[in-house]
Amino acid sequence: MAEHPSDAVRMSFVKNYSAVIMDSGNVGFSAYEAAAVIRSISDGVPVIIAGGTAPSPDSIPIRKPLDLEEVKQVLGSILGFAYFDERRIRDS
Repeated sequence: MAEHPSDAVRMSFVKNYSAVIMDSGNVGFSAYEAAAVIRSISDGVPVIIAGGTAPSPDSIPIRKPLDLEEVKQVLGSILGFAYFDERRIRDS
């Protein structure tokens, strides 16, 4: 998980991810701006914004504080897993 939207963008330039999770509560480069940049780098990559108050067309909001079960459910649904298995993501 990226702690700042600019970190998420930088990380997306270095590696291809199945999904990107970032915090929305930072000043400066917004999570929604970062989501647009990430989409231009890796089209189709799901962008999950923790604490986002309103969904943008290219992001999926989740509540803060993060609930592990909710994160698993969101990742499982967007990545197509019936049950989210951390090993499938870690080993890919």
